[in-house]
Amino acid sequence: MKSLFTLIILLLLGLSTYAQDIVIKNDKTELKAQVLEILAGEIKYKKWEHLDGPTYTILKSEVFMIIYKNGSRETFDVKPTAPVTAPAPVVTPAAQTTSSPAPVATPAVSSPAPVEETLGTPKPAGDRDRYAFTPKDKARERNKKPGKDYNQADQITGFGVFLNTIGKTTVPTIGMNSESFWIAPNVAYYYGIYLSYHQEELMGYKMWALPVALNVGASYYFNQLIKLDKRIATVYATPYLSIQNSFVFIDGESQSSKTNFGFAFRTGGSYRFSKTWGVFGEVHIGKGDPGFQVGLCRAWVKK
Repeated sequence: MKSLFTLIILLLLGLSTYAQDIVIKNDKTELKAQVLEILAGEIKYKKWEHLDGPTYTILKSEVFMIIYKNGSRETFDVKPTAPVTAPAPVVTPAAQTTSSPAPVATPAVSSPAPVEETLGTPKPAGDRDRYAFTPKDKARERNKKPGKDYNQADQITGFGVFLNTIGKTTVPTIGMNSESFWIAPNVAYYYGIYLSYHQEELMGYKMWALPVALNVGASYYFNQLIKLDKRIATVYATPYLSIQNSFVFIDGESQSSKTNFGFAFRTGGSYRFSKTWGVFGEVHIGKGDPGFQVGLCRAWVKK
């Protein structure tokens, strides 16, 4: 159990290195950064590789989108510059008879050629902005229907095996726990249901026990605090009330059992290996020896 506990602690400490902002420029290059401030005409940021270094600025007209560490996106419009109007040529009238210099015509200033907007059509190789975003790209990104955001899951449900101690025996328990984010993005309502089977011989009698436990509490997720993307991993802690009862049979005869109430504490973390599925590990501390739970978890997002 000590090695499992050490593995869980190492998992929790290694999960806090994924959060960063992504700045996508109009030429489709990316900057890994920590965005500090967005002003009217520019964006201030620090380079992710050197957060203790100087603060940089970039014009908003050069930025297509920012993908923030919490999964949200922000796009920026670039107003097209008005074409230059060519002035009419100025010519000296022919009826003039004075000894003025010969008439000189002012050359017209040609307006820039119109830019053809394309959607994903690459320009010839060598053009420095061959992957540049166009106003149509930006409008399409703004107006597309948002999909399900599993970063802000409404509910996370876990199924696993819980190991606790009864007497001198380690008893495996089948457990299910669920958390719903009703209160705030980082605070969840928690409940868990656990069922196990235990058999032993005591003073010449054969005893069978079916312990059942119901846990109810509130979980705090540290993702906002340590800037850890919830789509990748979670770290949480939960104080809870545990209601326990055991159905006991001695030599095949049912015996009455007492319902027990107690307060306990759990802490753990999870790692998401797909949009919806992941693995989790927890330590439960209460009266008696601590218990450990590992298993699979699934994120649910309401429509």
